[in-house]
Amino acid sequence: METKLTCNNKEVIISPERPFTIIGERINPTRRKKLAETMAQGDFSVVLEDARRQIEAGAHVLDVTPASPAPMSRPCCAARTSGNRVRPGSLMH
Repeated sequence: METKLTCNNKEVIISPERPFTIIGERINPTRRKKLAETMAQGDFSVVLEDARRQIEAGAHVLDVTPASPAPMSRPCCAARTSGNRVRPGSLMH
């Protein structure tokens, strides 16, 4: 069995026959007041900083959950690295 994650012409395959895949998590506003507040204001700098740190720590894929009790004005998405910069818009680096 394989799980394929594809985004922006990049693909990560998760399978027992493949090397270990590191999935970064905890990028969600649940029990994170500062993150929930900044996301509700349309400020995704905390999300991008969390994503950057997880990628630098070795994450291949990020699990971003933008759901919060309050509706958001714009969607949030996962991030990937481009040099030393983190850009929103894709699942993998």
